[in-house]
Amino acid sequence: MKRVNPSLSTNTLYVITRDYTVTTPVSITIRQDGTYISETISVTPSYTENYCQLDCDFTILEEDSVYFMEIKNGGDLLYRDRLYATSSTDYTHSLNTGDFTIDTEGEDEEYIILED
Repeated sequence: MKRVNPSLSTNTLYVITRDYTVTTPVSITIRQDGTYISETISVTPSYTENYCQLDCDFTILEEDSVYFMEIKNGGDLLYRDRLYATSSTDYTHSLNTGDFTIDTEGEDEEYIILED
């Protein structure tokens, strides 16, 4: 999962693609989880050491949202990942903070073993 900042106009992504010979513009499609709002942009890749550098100008990023991303060259899939949009500088995020609790009170953790 890669982090992007929704308050920046341009986010730079570094990825390891399936093909390092692509120099023509590639299409990057992101789709927001839950709402399925999507956006496709065209970016010309550049290569830094072993990474493909993509300067992306996404317009649909919302704070604390998760996106599915695909990078394609024509019909060929080059890379697939998820994006997490946050402007926070704290690197310890949990997508379900406070949404899930375990109630251990009163549980005996009893197991039933079925034999044939």
